[in-house]
Amino acid sequence: MNKILFAFALIFTLAFWATPVFAQELTITSDKDVVPPVATFSGRAPSADAVVYLIVNPLETPQQFWVQSRAAVDARKNWFGSAHLGDPGPAHAGQKFAVWAVAGPSVSLRVGEVLADLPPARWTSKPVLVTRK
Repeated sequence: MNKILFAFALIFTLAFWATPVFAQELTITSDKDVVPPVATFSGRAPSADAVVYLIVNPLETPQQFWVQSRAAVDARKNWFGSAHLGDPGPAHAGQKFAVWAVAGPSVSLRVGEVLADLPPARWTSKPVLVTRK
């Protein structure tokens, strides 16, 4: 009987600690759907010491993922960063972009680098979709 109770307690404990309520995650938000050429994004990081980058994908060229500057993360795990959505000037006005946050990238990222896909990372947010003014 003790073995059965122990097994039940172990399964319950593992299931309880594995629930999404306790999962660390990375989120991204934008205040607006239509944003300026250099837009600000924010979100929650999985930890206060997380290394967070923004990744921009112009939807007209889905095979390009532009690495942006590293975001600032505060002690409460809030992060803030900006992203360039196309070139300066009116050439990319009205264009749609997907923007992700990645934390804990498993490869070295360089600002301005263009990748063929999202970089592998420990955490990847869901994308936000925005239109450039």
